[in-house]
Amino acid sequence: MIIDIHAHLMKYEHYLTPQAKAFAEQMAKTFGVTPEEYFGDADKIIKDMNEGGVDIAVVHGVDFERTQGLYQSPEDLANEVKKYPDRLIGFWAPDPFRTTPYEAAQRLEYAVKELGMKGCGEFGPPYCHFYANDERVFPIYEKCIELDIPILIHNNWTPEPTVPLKYAWPVWLDDVAMRFPKLKIILAHFGGPWVTEAAYMAMKHKNMYVDFAGWGPNMVAPTSLYTTLLKFRSLMGTSERILGVGTDYPLCKFKSCVDVIKSFPEIAEKRGLPKLSDKEITGILGDNAAKLLKLQ
Repeated sequence: MIIDIHAHLMKYEHYLTPQAKAFAEQMAKTFGVTPEEYFGDADKIIKDMNEGGVDIAVVHGVDFERTQGLYQSPEDLANEVKKYPDRLIGFWAPDPFRTTPYEAAQRLEYAVKELGMKGCGEFGPPYCHFYANDERVFPIYEKCIELDIPILIHNNWTPEPTVPLKYAWPVWLDDVAMRFPKLKIILAHFGGPWVTEAAYMAMKHKNMYVDFAGWGPNMVAPTSLYTTLLKFRSLMGTSERILGVGTDYPLCKFKSCVDVIKSFPEIAEKRGLPKLSDKEITGILGDNAAKLLKLQ
């Protein structure tokens, strides 16, 4: 089973404000995708998943309206997921400061219990301008533990000029993981420019997983992805908490990302690098995510 842990449904109606339109244009330009490739609904993502050989995608709804003008309601995301319940899994994350963190936690509970969301994501400290270790947002983490759901947190650079990168530093998650050892944290994007810090966070905290969303071949050379993945595997002592397939869809394509992972043995052979076992590759392609999501 091939599972993409980190994808999005970018529907045009989510980008009607001038700020949101500028957000979409900057993202599409940076990743080299057309507006036709960027925007779409459940039907479109399923078509692209079929072409790429992906069985299941976790689609993340975002609440960045307060700072970026961009909002996808949990109701809208749930309606899209319901079209293909065997292929799509919904995560949704509130902005803790749209109202109050307590009310945001209640909104998350509603999304999970009433709408069928299976996780909190993409939680966006840099997009919403707060530190992940700000104690005011701890009600969100407490609610995730109560609901027994994982939380995927954005830790990466972004081309958006209105997003302060100081909020994306993975080390802020150190306090969170220590305070909440039962919280299942997915540190997204390999931590972006802070891969070393992210790898040491994942080494230290056994409740921390990592994904490499946005590391598709349109952005990162496959050899660079592989050597970075080996660094995480070496420090973590396992590949079982590394989650694929790396699209951050629609920013990278399913097929190209899956093909890169399947090419890891060839990359290792050509470059004289340590090899991943078939079991490890299968895990990164989907088995690791399936265990986290309780699909097996």
